[in-house]
Amino acid sequence: PMSVQSPVKTTPPPRVITTKPRVSDQIFRSVVTLFSFSALVILSLIALFLLLNGGSTLKEQGFGFITNFEWSVITDDSGKEVAKFGLQAMLVGTLVISIIALAIALPLSVLTALFLTFYAPERVKKILVTVVDLMAAFPSILYGLWGFIVLMPVAEVWAKYINKYLGWIPVFHVPSPAFARSPFIAGLVLAIMIVPIVTSVSREIFSQ
Repeated sequence: PMSVQSPVKTTPPPRVITTKPRVSDQIFRSVVTLFSFSALVILSLIALFLLLNGGSTLKEQGFGFITNFEWSVITDDSGKEVAKFGLQAMLVGTLVISIIALAIALPLSVLTALFLTFYAPERVKKILVTVVDLMAAFPSILYGLWGFIVLMPVAEVWAKYINKYLGWIPVFHVPSPAFARSPFIAGLVLAIMIVPIVTSVSREIFSQ
């Protein structure tokens, strides 16, 4: 009878475990590090440029450059131009707009993320997640143009009606006709701008 020989079992060589990254990983890390440091260098150069060119204004205006509201250049009796600049109105406006945007966007974003994570049906969830991620990728200039061209005229009409018929309520009373420059509209546009980003971040946190 023919004998059947069993195959010879050979032990494979032990795998060498190394922490040294591949050449492609090293190149990628170098490129990313270079771009990261270049961003810091560019920001530092911008800050230096602003400091050098704005140093004379800060030296002339002093601390009032931050605390004053006035922004004007007048000519005195001797014909000399006297400049008075103050950033307080801009700082207060930025703070008010940011508070309005957070008051609108934060609860809306958190509730939307909760719905998408725990309650939304799978088909609806896929559609809404795609829409939210797409909105988060929109450039902010598009939201600004939409607010200026579309939302501002509509809101101005409603603001005039509210001031006309509900002006006896202090919060709706506008002493001067400044309907076209409303911090509420700016805060609303900013809220719409940050809702997708806050929703995406909150959804990732809830999914953990």
